[in-house]
Amino acid sequence: MNKLNTILGQLPAPVSRYRFEKLVREHKSEYKSKGLRSRTQFVAMLFGRLSGRHGLRRIETGLNSQRNSFYHLGIDGNTEVKRSTLSYANNNRSAALYKSLFETMPEKAQQNRASHGFRFKNPPA
Repeated sequence: MNKLNTILGQLPAPVSRYRFEKLVREHKSEYKSKGLRSRTQFVAMLFGRLSGRHGLRRIETGLNSQRNSFYHLGIDGNTEVKRSTLSYANNNRSAALYKSLFETMPEKAQQNRASHGFRFKNPPA
């Protein structure tokens, strides 16, 4: 069986699910939450930012047009992302989860950097 990871599936790759879920538990961001999970909110906002979509309506239509790729994003395939739910989550969830997440990103980037310098065969003229 071929393993194919789409570009859409690679978007949240720098953020490990384990680290994200650990931060969700620490910040209790899903406490008394019924609808949208924090991971889905994160992926939707990341998709909107990286695809250049401004506004929740455009994020909703763009993301829902790719529902067959939700599995690769870590989102339940039966879930439909709605702009009203995204709006409610953005207004009522604390940003402390995402603040903590992005504070750990430079450390992660340092760990993943190349251990050797780049060398070019043809120096610039």
